[in-house]
Amino acid sequence: MLKQLITDAGHECIFLPKFHCELNSIEIVCSCQLFCHLLYMLIILIYKVLGAV
Repeated sequence: MLKQLITDAGHECIFLPKFHCELNSIEIVCSCQLFCHLLYMLIILIYKVLGAV
């Protein structure tokens, strides 16, 4: 019913999965932040192992 109303108005209607992580902008930002944090921790660990601290 909702899809028909939207298409009758001349628009295209695409229903996406409710909790799809690849389409959810909040999940994208959180995963990017986690990746950056883990990369930072890896760099710190390598820096300490090499004895530069």
